[in-house]
Amino acid sequence: FAKEIESLEKSKNYNFNNKISIFVEKILTPIQVYIFGNQYDIYPLIELLKMLYWEIIIVSEPSKIKNSEGLTIISTTDFLPEKINENSACLLMSHSLETDKTNLRKLSNAKSKYIGMLGPKIRSERIISELKTEYKLHWKLHAKTGDTTKQVYQAIQQLEPKKYDVVVTSVGVN
Repeated sequence: FAKEIESLEKSKNYNFNNKISIFVEKILTPIQVYIFGNQYDIYPLIELLKMLYWEIIIVSEPSKIKNSEGLTIISTTDFLPEKINENSACLLMSHSLETDKTNLRKLSNAKSKYIGMLGPKIRSERIISELKTEYKLHWKLHAKTGDTTKQVYQAIQQLEPKKYDVVVTSVGVN
């Protein structure tokens, strides 16, 4: 019974001989969002993530982060990719091509299910093409600049179902 409960993907009711009822509530590990960067555009994102009650981890030099109350801040030298779990997302937002490339390289073996990259498509393409010499990479752009949320959702629905190790996106806000 214990193994069945551990393997549950959602909550479930159990009834034993109509005498005992047990409700098991599956409480998932909170989503962790690692933000790599310290520029002005991380602050609106932080406010949105707080509203979702997601755990926010900033990877940056602590002295460069304003209003750090309630945030976990890890210096770039103390960051350990092996601390990232399967329920984590990583957002590369440094505004520096070289820094984002270095951080993406650090994340190459992390367990994160999502890696997002700030900036235009050409920026992501450049970073990926430069890393292709070090890693075996297969990537494809599935959404483009100017798409609405609905259009992005529809594009995702059209993707061939298969397992992806990492999803990298280029995200921008206008």
